[in-house]
Amino acid sequence: MKLFQRIIVAVSRRPRFLPNDRIRRFLGDCSFDKGEYNAALLLYSRAIRIDDSIRQERLGTLYEMVGEEDQMAYHLMTAARFGNRDALEYFATYFIGKAPEKVAELARELVQAGDVSAESLLIGSLEAMNRYDDELIGLLRKGAEQGDAQAQFDLGCCYLDGKGVLQDHARAYLWTLLAAMQGHPTAQNNIGYMYETGICVERDREQAARWFLRAASNGSALGRENILEYLSITCSE
Repeated sequence: MKLFQRIIVAVSRRPRFLPNDRIRRFLGDCSFDKGEYNAALLLYSRAIRIDDSIRQERLGTLYEMVGEEDQMAYHLMTAARFGNRDALEYFATYFIGKAPEKVAELARELVQAGDVSAESLLIGSLEAMNRYDDELIGLLRKGAEQGDAQAQFDLGCCYLDGKGVLQDHARAYLWTLLAAMQGHPTAQNNIGYMYETGICVERDREQAARWFLRAASNGSALGRENILEYLSITCSE
């Protein structure tokens, strides 16, 4: 048996065998790199520092492997609070569907601490919770006024559907158009749909086709379907 494996076995059987936390962290790193995840979990959990964002992230992924989501969330959130963007992205991706309130809690905390980049994450988590309240609308309006295409598109949808605001087709068209002019493919498709159906604007099939084509050119599957349907109808007339 190799020396490293003998040490890991000894530590696993006698967790207090190593009195020095620096050695535990070192062996934890070695175990993690070699795929000895049970040993890494044991060593990290006994020696990790609160501000060690790299090992906090690793510990979060290790707890995911053993199915302990609460511990996973705690360590990934801790890593994110100390500036680990990979941990934040991993945490958000994992929990946005199953526990968006956890993501909103962390994102709100980061925003309040001055991390403006976390605003988009807060918006996404609030939307996932279907919480179209003053907080969400305020964030969308701020982003939209600063020229963020996604915020402009989302705010346009709010005005179109009357979510969190009074329904206003004129504002829905304006914000969606601003996003579309920046190349937002879904916004471009939606502008096409507005012209096709006469919602928000006067019906104009040629304008609709132009916007569907733009959307399709920027990767919108709906835009592609719509422009093909338009061409099919036009050719059959």
